[in-house]
Amino acid sequence: MNNNLLALALVAVSLAALPARAEAPAETVGALLLRLQEESAAPFVQYCGTKAPNLKRSLEAEYSQFRKRFRKATAPLRAGIKTNQELSKPASRELIRQFEEMGAQSFTQTQQLDPRTFCRTLKDNLSHATQESIQENMRSAFAEYTVAARQNR
Repeated sequence: MNNNLLALALVAVSLAALPARAEAPAETVGALLLRLQEESAAPFVQYCGTKAPNLKRSLEAEYSQFRKRFRKATAPLRAGIKTNQELSKPASRELIRQFEEMGAQSFTQTQQLDPRTFCRTLKDNLSHATQESIQENMRSAFAEYTVAARQNR
């Protein structure tokens, strides 16, 4: 599984686990995308903990380190969301629903893979994610979303 597919799968699956937030102010699309990517590996880490228990501790530790790098790397991007017309809009329920569907599909596909291979790849991808690669992936995700949103007006 290449890094882009893994990243998409991780983002999509994490959306499926989102709790409803009726009372909270609407989260912007940009903030949603950042949060989802940061939290994206959690369901996979949990899955791997049950399917490849020998990797559980090291994968959890790697995911914790990834989240720290992610927060540091995305601080400047987070600050720039308000200047992007599309990313600063509130995330719609429809957008969240679309990501939930993608997440369910991605998780189903993951379950068809060899767990040991998938879990080792996940660990490697988390450990090799640098601040620069995280920033580039998020800039790319922001750009793709912005283009798609403008085309769908």
